[in-house]
Amino acid sequence: MKYILATLMASFLAACGLVIPLDLPQKKTRLVVNCLFSPDDFFRVSIGNTAPILGKTRPKTLREAQISIGSNTGETTTDFVLDSTIQIVKNERNPDQMDTTIVYSFRSLTTKPTEQTTYTISATSKGFETPAQATQTVPRHVAINSLQYVGATNTDGLLNFQYAMTFDDVADETNFYGMSVYVKNQTQKLKRGFYSFDLDLATGLTNDPTNWAGDAALGVYYGNIPVFTDKSFRNGSKTIFFSVSNKIFSPNPPLILDVYVELQTHTRASYNYIFSANQQANSNGTPFVEPTLNYTNINNGLGIFAAYATFGQKLN
Repeated sequence: MKYILATLMASFLAACGLVIPLDLPQKKTRLVVNCLFSPDDFFRVSIGNTAPILGKTRPKTLREAQISIGSNTGETTTDFVLDSTIQIVKNERNPDQMDTTIVYSFRSLTTKPTEQTTYTISATSKGFETPAQATQTVPRHVAINSLQYVGATNTDGLLNFQYAMTFDDVADETNFYGMSVYVKNQTQKLKRGFYSFDLDLATGLTNDPTNWAGDAALGVYYGNIPVFTDKSFRNGSKTIFFSVSNKIFSPNPPLILDVYVELQTHTRASYNYIFSANQQANSNGTPFVEPTLNYTNINNGLGIFAAYATFGQKLN
């Protein structure tokens, strides 16, 4: 019996030293097209490509591409030029360290999208036979009915200014919204501020973005922009309370003079993409959370081609 066990153990150890080649299926490289657009700016399109799993190549941004955007009004935009911006990102190996990176995109020279117009993008690059395509209709904006100052608190030099914004939901359809808040004080130019929201008066002040997941919810964070549906206030008037903090700790902090609020109306595709990006960011590096794939609406490729409209109001 001991000889049999010894033989089996020797076979096992020998098997551990074998190199077994695995012929894993490799998917074809796909074109990645990203374009979130609104009537506030010219079309900006980012073009890239995927990379095979365990392959020698890596995903990258492409600097050569052919892009065409046509509309249901008969206009076609092809005058795209390569543009670049510098972004500050976290170092993957050291999260406490910030790095700079150059982001390339293609910008149209003459065309801005318009509300309630349908656009179709067609994009391709060297090595891709079939163009990547998608279609999207720009929603109409929703106006802010009122923007009011509620009050302020001062905690050890940290000023919190509280505001209330009211708007009417578009009737008889599911709607998707987003918000951006910009502030200006005596020492700072207009920029996005630090703010929190109460999207449902019944729940009290809601500062924790982890409580804002899903449709039943009130919204999700996308960077510094909350996105939410009208499920809890459909066909009615909605008041959103938010506060802005200057985060300047001083015995006499500068007063915030101007607040500019932007109410965004998103399409379902735009909301789905932002929701999935938020979920992916929350699950990144967490082994007990199911991975989330970014929503895509690109045919013959990956990415997003989605629209939103904005309405801004200033309070000073």
